[in-house]
Amino acid sequence: MEESIDDIKSFVNKDTVIIPLLNGICAHDILFKHFPINKVLYAMIKIEANMLENGDVITSNVFLLGLGEKYNPTTPTYLKPLCDVLTKANINYKVFDDIKDSKYDGMIITGAPLENFKYEEVA
Repeated sequence: MEESIDDIKSFVNKDTVIIPLLNGICAHDILFKHFPINKVLYAMIKIEANMLENGDVITSNVFLLGLGEKYNPTTPTYLKPLCDVLTKANINYKVFDDIKDSKYDGMIITGAPLENFKYEEVA
């Protein structure tokens, strides 16, 4: 993540809104430490992905892009231009009132035959 932060530093100005779509729960806090004057949103994305037999992972559908501040009972006005772009691009999104409490409700459903492996081989 540190390398990515270095890569984007020259593109970030005081008006930049940063939306991390990374696995893990600490991305927001790490980014905020590096960009304390910027809006760093909490975000999540729900996608459908499948692993092919050769190990390649393909995504076929974005179910939802969720974003927001820790607690925002109304959509912040600075997000309106982004929401307009997402709407025009037909991207299903939601600005959460309480994304910090909502974002980790994901579930992984797999069709892989995990019952054929020992736990140690999968973990």
